[in-house]
Amino acid sequence: MKQGDSLELLVNKSVSKKHGETVFFKLPNKTSWRKKMENLEKQISELSKEKGREIYLSEYFLIVLKENKWAKIRNNVILRSRYQSEFDAIWKEQAKHHGILNDSDKTKNSEILNFIFPGIKETQVKYRKAGL
Repeated sequence: MKQGDSLELLVNKSVSKKHGETVFFKLPNKTSWRKKMENLEKQISELSKEKGREIYLSEYFLIVLKENKWAKIRNNVILRSRYQSEFDAIWKEQAKHHGILNDSDKTKNSEILNFIFPGIKETQVKYRKAGL
């Protein structure tokens, strides 16, 4: 490890009458889904560096399927940020061709956001504000 690198730690805290409070630090065991997610992220990042631009999920899986038409693309663990960046790129490109995407009515957007995030919890309010 180098200075400035980050590392995940698992913190276990136990309380007993005999020993009081005990705190243990250890490296977590990576589950298979975590390994799968990290490998997918690594492959997409390497491909992005190779191409010199961001590679989106749909592009990555198209490349995988062109190499092997029987490759599995289901049951992958994918970071939410990947979906968000691809959606934003699609929206940006479509907005160039369909002006209605740029000129949407704020009250209609507010109604849609209230339907999607109806609660009064702090996170729901935050998502509604971010959506506007």
